[in-house]
Amino acid sequence: MWSTRYLHIGTENRFLTSAWLGTLGCALPGAIAAKRAYPDKPVIALTGDGGFSMVMQDFVTAVHYKMKMIVIVLNNQELSFIKYEQQSAGELNYAIDLPNIDYAGFAENCGGKGYHVETREELERALEKAEQDNVPVIIDAYVDPDAAPLPGKIVWEEAKGYLSFEGKELKEKHRIAKMPPLKTIIRRFS
Repeated sequence: MWSTRYLHIGTENRFLTSAWLGTLGCALPGAIAAKRAYPDKPVIALTGDGGFSMVMQDFVTAVHYKMKMIVIVLNNQELSFIKYEQQSAGELNYAIDLPNIDYAGFAENCGGKGYHVETREELERALEKAEQDNVPVIIDAYVDPDAAPLPGKIVWEEAKGYLSFEGKELKEKHRIAKMPPLKTIIRRFS
C-alpha cells in the first residue's frame, strides 16, 4: 500500500507488487525471484511484519544462495491493512496483533545481516551500510502503529463502515478508537 502511493519509480527501475495490493507474504519471495532474474541488479523488498512473518523462513534461501538484497520490514506489531479493512466493514478489530519479533536478530541468526531502525536518520544509515554488505540484509524498521493504510479513495460504504465500527467500539469497549486524522479521511473521501 505504502510503496504504490509514495515511491517514485523511474523508467530505469522495475517494481513488483501483488496484483491485488494486499497479498500477505509476497515481498520476500518476489525479491528472491527478482534477484534470480536480475542477479546483477540491486533488489529491495518492502514488507509489513505480518507478511514477512508468513514467509520469513525463505530468508534462509536468500542467505544460502548468497542473494545480496535488502528486506525492509515495516514493524508495527499488527496486521494494519486487515485492521482497517475490518473497521471499514464496520467490524471490531480481532486477530490483528503480532508479537514484537527481532527481525534483525533473525537475519543475523540465519547468516545475513540485520539492522534495527526507529528514525529516518537511522534508516538512511542502515541503507548505506546494507548497500555495502555482501549478504542478504533485513532492516527491522519500527513504524507508527497508528499510520493508517487507508485506500486512495474512501467510498460511502466504507465511511458508513467506519462509523459503525466506532459505534460498536464505544458501545462494547466504552472508548473511541484512535482513527486517522480527520483531514486525511476527508482528503480520501470520494
